[in-house]
Amino acid sequence: MTGPSANIGVEGYKGFSLALAELNEGGARRRLEATLKDDAGEPEACLAAARELYADGVRVFVLHTTSGAAAGALPWLLERDLIVLTRAVSASTWAGRDDNFIRFVGSAAHFGQGLGEYAAIRGAAAVAAVVDRRNAAYAADVLGGFKAALGTARPGAAVVAETEVGEGMDHDEIARWIRSLGADAAVAALAGLDAAKLAQALDRAGFAGELYLAPWSQDHNLLSYAGPLADRIFLANSFNPSDRSPRYRGFVDGFRAVFGEEPVMSSLYGYEIAQFLNQGLEAAKDTSPRSLKAALLGQDGFMGLQRRVRLDGFGDLEMDMMIITIRAGRFEAAP
Repeated sequence: MTGPSANIGVEGYKGFSLALAELNEGGARRRLEATLKDDAGEPEACLAAARELYADGVRVFVLHTTSGAAAGALPWLLERDLIVLTRAVSASTWAGRDDNFIRFVGSAAHFGQGLGEYAAIRGAAAVAAVVDRRNAAYAADVLGGFKAALGTARPGAAVVAETEVGEGMDHDEIARWIRSLGADAAVAALAGLDAAKLAQALDRAGFAGELYLAPWSQDHNLLSYAGPLADRIFLANSFNPSDRSPRYRGFVDGFRAVFGEEPVMSSLYGYEIAQFLNQGLEAAKDTSPRSLKAALLGQDGFMGLQRRVRLDGFGDLEMDMMIITIRAGRFEAAP
């Protein structure tokens, strides 16, 4: 809820709390209550929050946070009799395990691959990469997928240089570095505000190429502050912000009525993970973590806001993905 990735948590909790209110008002079999703790985007703070919640008797944890922060708490949590769900921790480190961690989210590498294929289609040949070391596992997956797909889809194209950044990054210095490489595109795994500041700096530096971003960047900060480079920004995503279906538009209208703004990716993620959790609670024989896990994994698919999805036996999900861009101050499906 604070720190460089705060918008992910803030917007995610808005979606989560909206779903809880709707479920409780709609007569859910068990009243759902959420206890919120701030992990500040830091592994140590995430572990401290997890310990406090566990001591208070909480046995269902929703880690709507970054992969880097969650890594501080997950080893400790997975040794206990509880359930951990996520709609945001997409680092492949936690995939393919028969444990009490249910990853209702696609792989970060999968998103990187789609982004790399799209960059190849757009003609990218020499790409500079910028990644935030504070979310290192996630960034490595995104960049690894991007590099593999780019070189396969466009032989000869490559990521020509990479740099890591962290707190206090100098966006103008990074933009000048990208220009000095002669890169015709850049790919970045950054939080939305840092991505927006980088876009502004690239524009000031006279960068004529395109900026490809991981899903992590998709928030209101990017919409508000990307500047003139906005229409040359492309993001990997798992939902269609241009969807006109009644189900999705109903969610958008409800979200706007409560919060006065359009939902972003993490808003939808928060809303869907609450609905998914409730579906499992409704089907579980009792409230024990074992029964809840069986109920969650035993569902014949889950109908999200835009599509039906299924988890494998490990509780992992491979999601459809698409590319979005920014048009007239809104996220839209890219051509």
